Amino acid sequence: MPSPNTNQFDQIWQVAIKRYEEVTHKKLDDLNLKNLDSIAGLERAIDQKNGNMTEFRAKRSMLFKVLRNALIPVELLAKLGAGDASAAFPPSSLVFGAVTYLIAAAKDVSSNYDSIRDLMVSLQDFTTRLKIYNRENISEELQLQLAEVLTTLLEVFALARKAIKRGRVIGFVRSVVLARDPDVKGALEKLNTLTKSEDLLVGAETHTEVTRQGRTVNEVVTVVSESQVEIREGRMDNREMHNELMTMLKGTQSMSYEKSNPREKVKKTLRPSVFPLDTYKRLAKDKVPGTGEWIFAEKVFTAWAVDKTFPVLFIQGIPGAGKSFLSTNMISYFTEQFPQGVQSSARVSICYFFFKDNNPETRSIHQALRDLAFQVCLNDAVYAKHVETTCLSFDDVKSIESAWQKLFVEFFVENEDLDSTAILILDGLDEAYETERVTFLPLLQEMKPDGRGVSRLQLALVGRPHLSDEITDALEQDTVPTISIDGSKNSDDITSYIQSSIRKSRILKKVSKELQNLVTMALTERANGMFLWVDLMMRELNHKNRESAIREALEKAPKGLDEMIRHVLEGLSESLSSEDAQDLNEMLAWVTCAKKPLTLGHLDAILRYGSPTGDGLITLESMLRKTYASFFLLTREDGLSTTDLLNFNQNTSAYEDDVSSEDDEPGFRDTQTLFESNPLTTEIAFCHASIGDFFRNRSQGKVQSADGPPIGVDIDDANFKTLRTIFMLCTDKSMQEKAPDQSFLTNYAAPLWKPHMQDTNISKTRAQDKKALGPVLIKFCRDPHVIETWAYSRGYDFWLDDYVAVFRRWLDDEELLSSLPSEDQEWIKSTAQHPASVFIELAKFTAMKWLQDMWWIPGACAWSVFGYRQRIAGVQLRPSEEGLEGAHNIVESAEWAGYERNALWHRRLAIALRDNFFLDEAQRHFEIALELDSTMWRIKFGLARIASLRQEYQKAIDFATKEIEVIQAYPAKEPEFKDVQLSYAMQLKGDYYSELKDDENAYIFYRQASATNASNYKAVKKCVAYLDDRNQHQELIELIKEVFETPNRSPYLVRYTAAEQDDSEYMNTITQPTRRAARETGELPYLVDKIREAVDFCRHNRLSRNAIQLEVYLADIYHHEHISSDRAIRIWEHIRRMATGPTDYVLANAQVRSTKMLATYYSTRARETTGLERAQYVSSLEAMAKSRGRLGESYNLSAASMILGQWYHLNGQSEEANACFQVHVKLALEALSDDDPDNDDEAFINLGVALLCAGDEVNASAVLQKLFGISKDPEKPEDDPPARIVSAQDQPDTNQADSTVDIVASEGSGDDLASSIDPGADDDFPLPVHCDGLCSEEKRMARKDPIWICRFCANISFCEECFTLLKADKLPINQCSPQHSWMRFQATKKIIPASQMLIGEAEFVDFEEWKKGLKQNWGLG
Repeated sequence: MPSPNTNQFDQIWQVAIKRYEEVTHKKLDDLNLKNLDSIAGLERAIDQKNGNMTEFRAKRSMLFKVLRNALIPVELLAKLGAGDASAAFPPSSLVFGAVTYLIAAAKDVSSNYDSIRDLMVSLQDFTTRLKIYNRENISEELQLQLAEVLTTLLEVFALARKAIKRGRVIGFVRSVVLARDPDVKGALEKLNTLTKSEDLLVGAETHTEVTRQGRTVNEVVTVVSESQVEIREGRMDNREMHNELMTMLKGTQSMSYEKSNPREKVKKTLRPSVFPLDTYKRLAKDKVPGTGEWIFAEKVFTAWAVDKTFPVLFIQGIPGAGKSFLSTNMISYFTEQFPQGVQSSARVSICYFFFKDNNPETRSIHQALRDLAFQVCLNDAVYAKHVETTCLSFDDVKSIESAWQKLFVEFFVENEDLDSTAILILDGLDEAYETERVTFLPLLQEMKPDGRGVSRLQLALVGRPHLSDEITDALEQDTVPTISIDGSKNSDDITSYIQSSIRKSRILKKVSKELQNLVTMALTERANGMFLWVDLMMRELNHKNRESAIREALEKAPKGLDEMIRHVLEGLSESLSSEDAQDLNEMLAWVTCAKKPLTLGHLDAILRYGSPTGDGLITLESMLRKTYASFFLLTREDGLSTTDLLNFNQNTSAYEDDVSSEDDEPGFRDTQTLFESNPLTTEIAFCHASIGDFFRNRSQGKVQSADGPPIGVDIDDANFKTLRTIFMLCTDKSMQEKAPDQSFLTNYAAPLWKPHMQDTNISKTRAQDKKALGPVLIKFCRDPHVIETWAYSRGYDFWLDDYVAVFRRWLDDEELLSSLPSEDQEWIKSTAQHPASVFIELAKFTAMKWLQDMWWIPGACAWSVFGYRQRIAGVQLRPSEEGLEGAHNIVESAEWAGYERNALWHRRLAIALRDNFFLDEAQRHFEIALELDSTMWRIKFGLARIASLRQEYQKAIDFATKEIEVIQAYPAKEPEFKDVQLSYAMQLKGDYYSELKDDENAYIFYRQASATNASNYKAVKKCVAYLDDRNQHQELIELIKEVFETPNRSPYLVRYTAAEQDDSEYMNTITQPTRRAARETGELPYLVDKIREAVDFCRHNRLSRNAIQLEVYLADIYHHEHISSDRAIRIWEHIRRMATGPTDYVLANAQVRSTKMLATYYSTRARETTGLERAQYVSSLEAMAKSRGRLGESYNLSAASMILGQWYHLNGQSEEANACFQVHVKLALEALSDDDPDNDDEAFINLGVALLCAGDEVNASAVLQKLFGISKDPEKPEDDPPARIVSAQDQPDTNQADSTVDIVASEGSGDDLASSIDPGADDDFPLPVHCDGLCSEEKRMARKDPIWICRFCANISFCEECFTLLKADKLPINQCSPQHSWMRFQATKKIIPASQMLIGEAEFVDFEEWKKGLKQNWGLG
């Protein structure tokens, strides 16, 4: 019998459904939702919709965890509350469906997922308590009460989805923020009221006879609200501030970070990709050992690689001949000969790029040049400094010509004073853009030998034979040195490949030896040098189960690669069903036509769109990796291949092998099971470029067996179908709702419709197809709702590039035009005079988002509207980098939109003006806005920003004070959102006080800001620095505990490392002071627990870069705080063993740090031990200090070689010691001899340390005086005194462990010296050196302070106080040793002319002559 409340329950749910659909304009009657009645089903649906999105993949694990915790009770309650209700959809289906729509609305934006996850965490506090209702039957009254709760929950999800959707921003602005939405708050307050219902709580307690203790409802609502504003938190400065604009706006906000982090500056300038390393690793893994060695015996190769008699070598081969594997072999050969890395003393850089035609980035020669340059930077510090100082921004290398000149010619060709060389390998040049190739190749004429007749820049071009004439003509040579790959040279390689494949084949390895030999011989003879032909043939043989079938297949083997591909397609036609063939054809078409690599998620969505039922393939990945492996290559983020996955044991961990106790940190694990790759990030491409060429060839078409379905690609038909699908994704709501999540392909379609349009041949498109596409194009450019689906990916460049021309080419086509309704035809004709006016709705929509909305970037919107107006006026558009000529351009663009000029209009216009540096106009409009609405606190924020830009900081403080007052008085409908704004306003006020050098008031407001919002990392850092400087350790640790314990989805340290751009220097601003405070207050165990918690979180969420930084921090604490040096050593050793790539500078920095710490430890232990134990430590030190190559061993540039050299020096091994130090001295002198003064300080430091470790303390002191002294350039005397380079015999004996040598430059007593003393020298002037003892690493010692520098530890110094503690063995941290030896140094007050060096106490010598003498002493010529 139905419950008496059934009808009432149904009515409640009908109202809920109607309300949801009114809010979201999203139907909840999707049949796919009806079966969505469990958490498991919900997770599957979310995966299907979002699986190909990068940010979703990163957040998936934690998101699903909180979903389960929050919604399992909902699943139970929905069924219980509905009773026997007759609703078409169960309540759980509607709630779960709303959740899937909410997550889909996140559009792969990280902060959106974070917000949703926090909402679920908050709801968990409520829903977990409700699990008790499933224990017994409940009353009808309580049943209806629960129905109200569930419908309110549905409304919360609806309003959240609406807010997120409304918060989408244009494509050239990366940050996304959630609108401040009072409706969402209202729904949360309603939920709050229901959860506080006395009847509900009393009924719960009565039913279960259990009293539960949980959070108060106010806490629940607070955290739920936090989820709604987490996206808005996105930092207000990121949304409306200058540093968040696209590159066309000239910003200065990031200057300080770039200055402190040169590598980040180089990376930002070059914008390198990860493609070269990923491709090399994959090819190297698949390469058969011993193959490709023949090329090293080629005379042409020797002349190019060894003798360097010519700079350019061309290596040619037909498709499938193994060119990329040969390139990989050359890379391996050279990197073995010249080990790469910033610490290598071999200044030979091995750089490479693999062109692939399936991705715009991997087809770009411009991208290749920047990738090559970045690889050189990571290997050659001198070159890195060249890039840093000569390429100030991306604009300096914006073109192929400028990139080649700046990055290669100026350094390797024109500068003959350097020893750096580079070997460049460009593979697959035929797959690069032809237009870029035409530009690039003639530039190679500039490559020429230096004055010694040797080329320092060697280039190998690898590609198909047709490039030969192109290269020869471009270089204006009769011939270009060439190596050809053919069957006569690689037949042995093919034989080895076949034999290796047989050993791996489950079929062929079981057949008779005679048949194996026959397979090897037959395939080698018929391969004609083509590995791809062999590969396809081997795949066919692996499907034969009888030896007779194998023999028959060998006899019928097709000739040539195209015939082989057709043969494979015919075989698939025979074996596949019509349905499977249709799916395969769809995938082939999309991969052939795609303008960037598709993912598993993309293909899954494509198949669902094409399915009448919306179903995808359950075993899609398995089919791609097995059935269709002849065509497709799947690339995972972790680089694991199909073979790797088949052999993978997820329960093993290399790092855990080193763990000897359960307290040790577990290593990273791959939790994926077989063929469960991440659909968001696993990319699909053809396994060889020749396959794509085949399918793009119009003469090939589809292949069909006698009775099977056709298989293949009709390229013209495929181009049109993909184009139509792309536009339908943006315009057809029913199509969008058919698939689980249209965002998979909508995100692909929005930015790439133009290249798809370009590649679709309109003349070969059928009239009926044009007729079908016409209305779609009209809707695409005229419907504001449709425009919103793709406008976010378009900015000023839309008008600057040829988007309009490409689109008009289709609209103006006679067949398409005549098929449209008459009103549409007339509209198109009316736009003929101004072709860009077909996109007037795009301009209007952007103007609305600029002037009537709160969340799109005003400056970028203004540029886009300006671009449209310029096009309509027929004005030639200027590159955005040139800026706008006047404020009137922005003002007139705002006036063009025709909106009411209210306070919001003026404020948003003012922001656009300010961000384009029209400050006077901006201030005027801010003031008008303030007159219209004095309660709009953001106006005062804008005025404060203008004052700060003018450096009127007191005025900025006054505005900020008023801003804070207005925010505090603002109605607290959303307290968390208010807190974020308030915290930021307080932080800015602190910044302004800091600019006025008022540290006390600055700290007051930084502290208020951090207390208001712990995620204001800048405010926290400022407070930490202030307290640390004043040794207020207790207050500091209280602050740290406060922020660490702030409720959040992830540990504070994880969020901090991510926010600080993974930079170790920024990490130290909080980690080192925190360590000191924890030591002084006895809170080290607490700190260690928090770091371990953060590391564990990083590992489980695959945040490897964050984990590495935190592990280095943890190891430092273990070691320096006497907790466990053994654990620290295991962490350092583990980090050193990790493979690093060209762009992974975080790991590279961690490895540098780990190397130094291990070297210091091994050296110290070697001094403390004897016999075999000492020999083992020395051997470990030597292993770190040396690099092994084909030419033997050489000392690298790491701290290990410096420390090893000092060990050799103390033990009388002079030759070995000099070899260690020589590489450091050479690099430092080169840096001091170049034209770049910015690298001199680092060079002086490195040179001083090397000379000190080598025992040359007089010259080491001279270097330090030059570095720390008072440098002026008085009039140079006519006769400079001759340089004196102190010889080894002049050096004090530093071999005794307890020796301390006092190197102090006195002020002298004669009149000749008195004139060189600076009477205004500041004794408290901070030197660029810090104490490595108890003092802060951020505190620098002053000129008056004596500095004690350890001779045994590379670059370790102490102040007088810490040195006294160290000598007495009372230094509480594990740093250096009382048994070591030190040099005492104190900076002079003498003026040291820029052209001179101060030797000893009073002798001035010419700097250039001093360097020359030092070179001679070290055998550097």
